[in-house]
Amino acid sequence: MFEFFMELCITVGGAFFAEELLFEVWKWATRPRRRGYVQRDRG
Repeated sequence: MFEFFMELCITVGGAFFAEELLFEVWKWATRPRRRGYVQRDRG
């Protein structure tokens, strides 16, 4: 039971991390590109 719980936590954690990563990539990809690729301002 404990091994199943650990595996579940790893799976959920991995999925959450992947979702966060996808959101960051989506935000970066959909940002306005009028300033060009040189200036990379965060926030």
